[in-house]
Amino acid sequence: MTPRQAVAFVTAHGVVLESARGPVPSLAEAVAGEPIRGSYWAHPKGKNIYRCSRAIRESADVLVCRL
Repeated sequence: MTPRQAVAFVTAHGVVLESARGPVPSLAEAVAGEPIRGSYWAHPKGKNIYRCSRAIRESADVLVCRL
């Protein structure tokens, strides 16, 4: 997934989690293409997950709320 595709993923779903598990989609798992056990940094696509999450945070079209 590219950073542009990550922003489109958020736009399509409305609300997503950055890396946690819950009742809405997880960006980290969408980028990885599979469920992630533990930290996403340990996943082979960890750097891409990070790049995509930064693109979302920098997007003027997405409101990010950290809990």
